[in-house]
Amino acid sequence: MASSQQPRYLKYAPLSLDEISQISKTELLVAGIRLNVFALDQWKSNSAKRTVSVLFMLHGRRGTADTIDSLCYRLASLNNSASRSKYRDDCNYNHLIVISFDHVNHGTRLVNEKANLTWAENNTTHAMDMWSTQHGTARDVSNLIDVLPAYLFPNQDMDIVTKWGVCGISLGGHSAFLALAADSRITVGIPIIGSASYTTLITHRAKTSNIPLASPYLPTHFLATLSNLDAAVQPASRFRGKRILVLNGGNDNLVPAAHNERFLQGLREEGFTDDIVRVRVVEGAGHEVVEEMVEELEIWVGKWLVESWDGKGRSDSGTLAAKL
Repeated sequence: MASSQQPRYLKYAPLSLDEISQISKTELLVAGIRLNVFALDQWKSNSAKRTVSVLFMLHGRRGTADTIDSLCYRLASLNNSASRSKYRDDCNYNHLIVISFDHVNHGTRLVNEKANLTWAENNTTHAMDMWSTQHGTARDVSNLIDVLPAYLFPNQDMDIVTKWGVCGISLGGHSAFLALAADSRITVGIPIIGSASYTTLITHRAKTSNIPLASPYLPTHFLATLSNLDAAVQPASRFRGKRILVLNGGNDNLVPAAHNERFLQGLREEGFTDDIVRVRVVEGAGHEVVEEMVEELEIWVGKWLVESWDGKGRSDSGTLAAKL
C-alpha cells in the first residue's frame, strides 16, 4: 500500500485506493539495496509477455522510497491506460515497471543523519555530503541496470528490458541529470525541481547562506571535482538519443529554474529541439511537485517509455514474439 501521508511538497492527486489495489508493489533486495518494484505482477499475469520499460523514481533529500509511493503508483497505472488505448490492437507498447529505492544515507541506508542536514543546521560538510548522496545514487542506478533484469525475469532466456528511464525529485532530480549524463543505456529522463549544475546550485546556496566559497565549506579541490563530474559540464554528445523533460517551479527559490538555463541553452545550440528536450516552468509553483508537473510527466513517460520507441525515432512491436 502507499504511504499513509504524502509529504507536503508533493501536491498532486494520488490514485484512489481501488486503483492502487490493482497495481502490485513488490520488495526486492538487489546489490544490498531494498527496491520497491511496481507493476511486476501485472507483467507476470499477462500472457502476451510484452517487452518492458523500467523507470527509476528517485526521492528528495531526507525522504525515502516509500514517500513517493503515490507517484510510482500513478505512473504504473499508465499500463492500464495503454491496454485500453489505440495500442491495444497492434500491441505497440511496452509494459512499464517503476522502481524506487532509498538513496545513499537515507531510509534503510541511513548511517549519519547529520550528513543530510544543511549549513544552517550546523553541518559544515553539507556541500560534499549532498553531492556524495546524489552522485552515489546516480551510480546506484547504473549498477542496478547491470543486474536487475536477472532478478526481475529469472526465467527468461533473453533480456526483455528494452528501455531504461530515470525520474527524480529535488535531490533526486540532481541525480537524474547525473545518471542521464553518465549512462548511455538511459534514454528517457525527467528531472523535477532539480539542477543540472551542482556547482551553480551550491555556490548560489552558499552566497544566500553567507557561507564563504572556501574551505572548509567548499574546498578548491572539491570544486575541481565538480568541474569534471557535474552533469552540466558534460559534452552534448552524452545526451544524444535521449528524451528529456525538465520540470521546475517558477517561484522556486531553493532550486531556481534559471540554474538550468545555461545547460539547456547549450543543448539548443547543439540542435536539441523541443520534442527532444522539453522544458516546462510552472508559474506560481515553488519547490514542490504540483499536478501540472505530474500530468506533463505522465505524457512524457507514456510517449517515450510505454510506447515502443526504440531510442532512434522508430517504433518496435512491443512483444517478445517479434524479438525471437
